[in-house]
Amino acid sequence: MYSGPALYLNQERFPEFADVRTRKAFAHLLDRATIGQASLAESGVAVTNMVGFSDNFVDEWLTDDGKSKIDKYEQDADKATSLLEEAGWTKDGDAWKTPEGKAASYEVQFPQTYADWSAAGKEVAEEFAAFGISVTARGLDDKQAPIDLDKGAFEMAIEAWGSSAHPHPYFSFVQDLFVHNIPIAKNQGGKGYAFPLQDVETSAGTVDLEEVVTKSGEGLDVEDQKKNVSVAALAFNELLPIIPIFERYGNNPALEGVRVQGFPAEDDPILENAPYADNFVVLKMFRGEITPVEG
Repeated sequence: MYSGPALYLNQERFPEFADVRTRKAFAHLLDRATIGQASLAESGVAVTNMVGFSDNFVDEWLTDDGKSKIDKYEQDADKATSLLEEAGWTKDGDAWKTPEGKAASYEVQFPQTYADWSAAGKEVAEEFAAFGISVTARGLDDKQAPIDLDKGAFEMAIEAWGSSAHPHPYFSFVQDLFVHNIPIAKNQGGKGYAFPLQDVETSAGTVDLEEVVTKSGEGLDVEDQKKNVSVAALAFNELLPIIPIFERYGNNPALEGVRVQGFPAEDDPILENAPYADNFVVLKMFRGEITPVEG
């Protein structure tokens, strides 16, 4: 599907979330494979590369040098603990306290009507609680949830990363960095998760992520686009504005020879189409290549 749920953190309301060490700690804390399994079984595939777009596109858009710099944030409770302590968090028995000395207690909201994202939100809450950070799961109407996120009326939230609509990484970066952040959330009168995109400090220097993302989709020179995609991808990986959890894969059963005939073979490249965008069944039917079984 080239998209899925991510964990969004309100970085304006909670200064501890604005510290990249906290976000990295959370990435190491969460077991993305377990969350994907709890949500969609084998169709919830854990994100590996954490670059803001699908793992399926990493080889196509990043150089070997770029790929070698990627932190995969493997599940590691000890590393999560170390990063939180670096950021000033402390423990009181089994419970964590924020750098301000407050009990670490939050709410994670999610669109209740999405069974998979509801399951993800509940599993996220349970994993935080097991680690010593109290997180309560709360379901919202799926139309209200993104509005509240844009207004900044949330603490933690499950919302989309990536894009099923188009395979170019530009569209994934727009979803990750613009849609529920300052550039577009202002249309609802808020800052969304409030991650600044200008004067962003990365290992490659100071960058304007809004400008880099815009350039990544401009023109017809693919190599030039790759340079900007790589800058945005590595910045995303280093800073984790949001924390992608898993990528959704399609469940597309067909009773070949019973219900339909001409269903694409496993190696047919049309199966790379996102099922909820350029659906391969619809396209094959349009071409007359998938037909009902007669009689």
